Amino acid sequence: MSSSTVPVVASEPTRRTLSDRQVRTVQKLVDAAVEELRISGYDGLTVRNVARRAGVAPATAYNYFASREHLVTEVFWRRLDALPETPVDGRHRAASRVERTLTDLALLVADEPELAAACTVAMLAT
Repeated sequence: MSSSTVPVVASEPTRRTLSDRQVRTVQKLVDAAVEELRISGYDGLTVRNVARRAGVAPATAYNYFASREHLVTEVFWRRLDALPETPVDGRHRAASRVERTLTDLALLVADEPELAAACTVAMLAT
């Protein structure tokens, strides 16, 4: 490969568009996952149990989430996405701005230790 050739990197495909019904199903699964984490913790979390709690078939749950790691990561992503954007104030040092952002992230799961633990394990899994 010459130095002027740039390798093509495959990017993650964009999320598929869901119908209103599918959006509701996914939300039920996400909500059920949070409840299941509160009751059973990450070790007791299974996609089957989440599906049961959400009132959907396990096959339906697996249609949206390939694993419990995927499901927990989606829960965390939705929480992150719902955070208000941290304003950037150029008058503060970079370290202070990073500290503020990390504090916001820490507070995101501070009240839910089961979710915090699950997110750590799920997102570091192979």
